[in-house]
Amino acid sequence: MKMFHYTMHNGCAMDIKNLSKDLNIELTTYIPDSRPHEDYIINDQKADLIWERHKDSFLSNDILLFSDTMPMSWCVLKNLNKLPSTTKIILWITNRFNYAIENSKDYYNLINQTKHSNNVYFLFANKFEKLYLSKFCDIDGIKSFDFLPYGKRTIQDYNCLAIQNQKNIPYLMNYENETKFFNLKQILDEKKINHYFKTQRSNENQYCGPFEIINCSCIIHIPYSWSTIAYSEYISLGKSFVLPSVSWLSEHISGLWFQTSKNIDLISNYSLWYDKNAESGFNYFDNMDHMIDILKNKTLLQEKGNICLSYANKIHNDNLEIFKKIIETK
Repeated sequence: MKMFHYTMHNGCAMDIKNLSKDLNIELTTYIPDSRPHEDYIINDQKADLIWERHKDSFLSNDILLFSDTMPMSWCVLKNLNKLPSTTKIILWITNRFNYAIENSKDYYNLINQTKHSNNVYFLFANKFEKLYLSKFCDIDGIKSFDFLPYGKRTIQDYNCLAIQNQKNIPYLMNYENETKFFNLKQILDEKKINHYFKTQRSNENQYCGPFEIINCSCIIHIPYSWSTIAYSEYISLGKSFVLPSVSWLSEHISGLWFQTSKNIDLISNYSLWYDKNAESGFNYFDNMDHMIDILKNKTLLQEKGNICLSYANKIHNDNLEIFKKIIETK
């Protein structure tokens, strides 16, 4: 079994690489070295160029998988009649199916024309991606699966020179929600809570992926997205997240950044950060004092981390079964 994976995201590439190893699939991955925003803007003419550039791979692989932003699949969806009837097209939507081409009627028409094809499958990285697609296209009857980020990694996946010893301290993510819109870094510094905060490095060979925080006690994060690849990478290491509760988030969401929608009901019901299957392994704070109490409770963080690891193993096994089901479907 041979698979060609076209992606715009390194984490998605790693997910599928490790899944392919587990299923003994021969994998070829294409991921551009440079990804300026204009390269995400696909139209019919660009789709033709991508088809011509990769036509040999499209025609010679049993599975064609597109991840991160689904518009890259335009090149194949418009050429289904040129592919062998047994070729399976898998669209793993991890970052909005219409990213960068939200106003393209041609694209929506193409999806509606091909969505029920026998060999086209939709995978959703979180519940919101499916809900979002349904706002633009009638998705009744499509072949689809919930396919959470995979997250399984090995240290050999990285050019890691050394893993730093973070001495069981929390890791504070360094996105804008934690630094610019609500400065958790400043709060932790003022309260003298020792923590790890990554800064830009000059030597990228020091990058250890998720293993960089293997010695941290937990991850502090104010979500900006419905899910991330990092979510699965960290719980696969047995690390729990310390997150704002829904009530805290509802009070502060207007001042934060969140993808697509700041509707607190949507976030609490459709984001992986508040998913009922995962919440028993996460820690939710209602205020800053509550957050500090959680960070100081090392036993609690370890117990929650063990729950996260069990859940990550379930995601891993579920994804393997989903992929096997797709492969074995005639």
